Order: sequence, then structure tokens, then C-alpha cells
Amino acid sequence: MTKKIKILNSFVRGPAYTKLSNMTEEQIIGYLEKNIRDVQSLHRTLGALDDFFKANIPSGDRDKIKGIKPELSTMKNAIVRANQLRYEYSAQKEEESQLKRLGVSQAEAEASM
Repeated sequence: MTKKIKILNSFVRGPAYTKLSNMTEEQIIGYLEKNIRDVQSLHRTLGALDDFFKANIPSGDRDKIKGIKPELSTMKNAIVRANQLRYEYSAQKEEESQLKRLGVSQAEAEASM
């Protein structure tokens, strides 16, 4: 998990940013999808561990245990947002592709709206 955090943090300005800037669009989309799947898997694992530890703690110590539900919620929101952005990008690329097949330039399409 620490390794995944370092990789995701390096997207801003670091080795992953350099790596991404040298990739094609298809490679970037594939890399993004892989990372989203990895984070989703971590989210499921962490949720299961949270439930396991809460269920297996002696009843006298349950009030001392703080769960990670807020962190899991933040993580889930980030996954949802990443998927939204990915779908929006895919829709935009599909629209550009259809316009290109029809022989309409992007500027002409925007002017007609």
C-alpha cells in the first residue's frame, strides 16, 4: 500500500509524471484503469480488515477502537471521481472520432452550437 501511495503521489511531479508524459493516449488510459482497479481492490481489502478487526475485538475494548470508515469514504469518493473523469474523457474522444468520420472539424461543431 505504501508503494501504491508513493506511485500515485508521484503523478504530480515525479517519475510517474515523466513516465506518463512519454506514453500514448491508449497507454495512459490503460495505466489509469489499472491503477483504479488496484485502488478499488485496496479499498475492498481495507474495508474487510476494518470489519474483521471490529468484529473480533473483545466487547470491553470496542469503544476504544476507531474504525477507518471516514478514510474509506474519502477513498471511495476519489475512485468515483476518477471514474467520472475517465468516462467524460472517453465520451469526448468518441465525439471527436465521430465528428472526424463525418468530416466536421471541432471548430465547425462548436460554432453550430
